[in-house]
Amino acid sequence: RASDFSDQKAGEYYEYADENINHTTLGDLEATFFHFVRAENMEKVNKAGDRLSRFLSGNSQFQKALLVAGQTCEICGEETARGVLNRLGQIFDLFGQYDKALFFYGKKLEKDRESNDLKSEGATLNNIGQIHDAKGEYDTALRYLEQSLKIAQTIGDQANEGTALNNISHIHNAKGDYDTALRYLGQSLKITQVISDRAGEGATLNNIGQIHSAKGEYDTALRYLDQSLKITQAIGDRAGEGATLNNISLIHNAKGDYDTALRYLEQSLKIV
Repeated sequence: RASDFSDQKAGEYYEYADENINHTTLGDLEATFFHFVRAENMEKVNKAGDRLSRFLSGNSQFQKALLVAGQTCEICGEETARGVLNRLGQIFDLFGQYDKALFFYGKKLEKDRESNDLKSEGATLNNIGQIHDAKGEYDTALRYLEQSLKIAQTIGDQANEGTALNNISHIHNAKGDYDTALRYLGQSLKITQVISDRAGEGATLNNIGQIHSAKGEYDTALRYLDQSLKITQAIGDRAGEGATLNNISLIHNAKGDYDTALRYLEQSLKIV
C-alpha cells in the first residue's frame, strides 16, 4: 500500500536523522517509532521502541516509557527485544505492580537463557529476587538471588557478585538472622574494596553498622558508621553522608547521649 511505503520511507528518514544528525533530539526518535508502527515494520518498531523507551525512562518519563514499551510488546509479541521486556519489568516494579513486573522479567529470563547470556541472566534473576523480597516472599527471593550469585561467581563478575551478596544479606536481616546477614555483608565488603568501589564500600559499611545497631552492639556499629561517613565525605556523596549522620545520631540517642545525637542530627538536616 502507498501509505505503508510512505510511512516506511518516513521512518527511515527520521531514523537516519536521529542516529546521524540529531541523536539527542527526542522528536526524531518519536517520529521514527510512530512511522515504523504505521508501516508495521516489526524489526524497526522493536529497535526504535527499545531506544525510545530507554530514553524516556532515563529521563524519568515513566508513563510515556510504559506506553511505548507496551505498544512495542503488543506489536512484536514473542519477538519483543529483551531491553523492552526489561524496561517493562523495571517500570511495573517502580509502580509497585509486582505481578506484572515478574511476568515481564520472566519473559526476559527465558530470552537470556535462550541467548546463553549469563551476565544478563544473573541481572534478571537478581531483579526477580528483589521483587519477591519486596513482596515479603523471602525464601523465593533467596532462591533467585542465590542463582544470581552463582552466575556472578562463575563468570567472574565481581560487581554483580557484591550486589547479590548485599541483597541476600538484606533478606536475612529482614528475617532477623543478623549473623548470617553480617556474613554476607562481610563478603560484599571485601569485593567492594578489591574493585575499588568506594560508594559501594561506604554503603556496605553503613549496612553493617545498622545490623550491629539492631543487635544492640552500639560501639561496634559506630566504628563501621564512622568509616562509612569518612568515605561518603571523601567521595562527595552528600545523600550517603546525610543518611550515615542520621544513623549515627540514632545510635547516640539509643545510648542516651542526647547532646551528641542532636549534634549529628543537625548536621544531617543541613545536608537534607
